[in-house]
Amino acid sequence: MTQRHTIAAFGLGVLLTGLLKTWLHLTSGAVLTVGGCQGSAFQIEVGVAAGHCWGCYAIALGAGISLAPFILRFVRLEQRSNPLQAAASS
Repeated sequence: MTQRHTIAAFGLGVLLTGLLKTWLHLTSGAVLTVGGCQGSAFQIEVGVAAGHCWGCYAIALGAGISLAPFILRFVRLEQRSNPLQAAASS
């Protein structure tokens, strides 16, 4: 497995983790249970739109990590195929 594929697999793992967290967040009940002193618990009603989790950020980060090595590869191939443009940009 090349380094590019390793990075893409890591990004895919982050993406899937974000999807799972977002799915769990959206399917959970609209009640937040907060532990209190001496075993008491407080239940706070929240709407799904009011609460937010890190799943969306993980999805975006995972997609970026997964695609970055392949996008960079195509950019490098483009620069190799057109050496005048590569020299002008540097």
